[in-house]
Amino acid sequence: MRSPDTIERAVVRPLPVLRAAMGTGRADLAARYTWWTWGLGWVLRGALEVSFFAFLGILLERPDITRDLLIGRGIFLGALEMMLVVQTVGWERQGGTLPLLMMAPTRVWPAFVGRACQWVPSAIITPLVVLLVVGPVFGLSFTGPQVAGLAGAVVVTSLASLGFSLVVAAVVLRAPDTRNLVSSVVQVAVALLCGVFVPISYWPAAVQAVAQVVPLTHTIEAVRRSMVGEGTWAEVVAASSGPLLVAAGLGAVWLVLGCLLIERYAHAGRDDGRIDLDE
Repeated sequence: MRSPDTIERAVVRPLPVLRAAMGTGRADLAARYTWWTWGLGWVLRGALEVSFFAFLGILLERPDITRDLLIGRGIFLGALEMMLVVQTVGWERQGGTLPLLMMAPTRVWPAFVGRACQWVPSAIITPLVVLLVVGPVFGLSFTGPQVAGLAGAVVVTSLASLGFSLVVAAVVLRAPDTRNLVSSVVQVAVALLCGVFVPISYWPAAVQAVAQVVPLTHTIEAVRRSMVGEGTWAEVVAASSGPLLVAAGLGAVWLVLGCLLIERYAHAGRDDGRIDLDE
């Protein structure tokens, strides 16, 4: 006779659950955004924020600082939106569906990852639109290869930040009332440490080492490197491929860690019944 764990794994495979959760995520997003509210409420906000920091570079009369602030704050928009994964995971507990997920005959992580994927398209499109529209206004122009490099960096940022945010969300599951506070603190810390506003070299060596484990650090570096030179295909590939590969690898590690933490939380809740029906 098979053990309960064997029976549980055999009932529902992760992939169908992942697809169903992604469908739920799309429905969530459609209920929260229209094209107008997304464009005027989110994309326009991002454009204004990026413009604000670009003006600081202009006031300092430093084109290099203006460029770095545009790139850093623009790429950060993708990571910022992916931090909504923390709130998304909290919705399961807030809606009273978390205990049902724990009792379901399948792994728990596909439900969380699938629903969190709703933010990925916007986290890719928003930085691209903002940088390609606002950048030229402040003197940041792109060649064709540089646009392709930017697109690749934005995609890697979004997907890698999904894994990073999932780890934060898994930790916050144990204290759901703190999810907004923790999310805000992590956003500020990432922005300060990962080169969004100031070069990483500004910080002590220990802080620089911490910044290296965050994917955003490397995607920002990739875009900034690719903007140096004539912007040919060879230059862009040589400048950005290394940092993007590092960022992608880090994102995969964070994603696996997040899934493991969520499963650990689920097993602990099943064992001792600590999972409540509400917050």
